[in-house]
Amino acid sequence: MGEVGRRALVVDDNAIMRTIVGRILREARFDIVEATNGAEAIQAFFRDKPDIVLMDLNMDGIDGTAAIRGILQINPTARIVVCSATSDAHIVLNLLKLGAKGYVTKPFTPEKLLNAIDAALAA
Repeated sequence: MGEVGRRALVVDDNAIMRTIVGRILREARFDIVEATNGAEAIQAFFRDKPDIVLMDLNMDGIDGTAAIRGILQINPTARIVVCSATSDAHIVLNLLKLGAKGYVTKPFTPEKLLNAIDAALAA
């Protein structure tokens, strides 16, 4: 689980989802930074240097896939876990090939999310 001083970037255009994920991560002792779209995510990643990124895919403007590309240009070893309602195996495989370290399908349990984060941080 999270350690003191760990920072997570939560990227989702849905405020309720950001709140839910933020609550789970705060309980696991992460500091939280939020972004509502891909452009904000790239800026926040550059500025705040989080240990882990939780990325939604479907957002207005720069979507999650483009944001993942942008983040990986800044830091090719960035730890990104995609959190999306999309469960298409082809999409998931492509995101993992792109550089995401994990994928969690919405809705998810806190345990499933934290396990994906732990695995990504250990990778």
